[in-house]
Amino acid sequence: MLDVLREKIAVHELDKLKHMDWVYIQKHHKLFVSVSSVALNQNPNFGHHIEPYLYTLPESFSTYSRLFESFGMEPSFTRSQIVSILSVIKEEVHDDSPSSVDQEAVWSTVMAVLNWLTENGTQNVGAESHVYVPVESSSEWPDLRELHEPVYTDNDFLKNFISASESGSSRPFVHSRINQSLAKCLASLPSVKSSTSLRTLLEMQVKMSL
Repeated sequence: MLDVLREKIAVHELDKLKHMDWVYIQKHHKLFVSVSSVALNQNPNFGHHIEPYLYTLPESFSTYSRLFESFGMEPSFTRSQIVSILSVIKEEVHDDSPSSVDQEAVWSTVMAVLNWLTENGTQNVGAESHVYVPVESSSEWPDLRELHEPVYTDNDFLKNFISASESGSSRPFVHSRINQSLAKCLASLPSVKSSTSLRTLLEMQVKMSL
């Protein structure tokens, strides 16, 4: 098939194949995926296990690497491809159909992507689209939200106070797995961890009790 494609495919047909699931990943139950989910090689700066969200081209297809590149396959995973993992996980959890049955493996992937992003261009993370952060919820799976939605605090008392207060924030809290240093790198996260915020909320509590 690939030999035929290499010899017969017309230029105007390339775009159609770019959006079709036709790349065969044999080791995953005869799975077919689109070229946007595959790269010729792993990103050298991202060491976390990337499957089943993205795949490297099987060695058996290495002879056809130039053909795959003509369809838009990247030499190695790009930043946007790695970010797209968060979108995939968000949708899978929402639809109750995660690719992995191992919750900790999914959490590990989410944290690996977020840490990688902040280590490779922190100044752009807050402005990027499709970057999601886990929030506190009743689910044991990562509940991912857009960066502008949640509020970050590392103060448990303050978190409990806001949650119990009728006048508190209606925004969800960033999950406790997101530590302070990572939260600072995710620059667009509103913070309610300062002592000023705590004093203000305590004053509110006094007024409510009168």
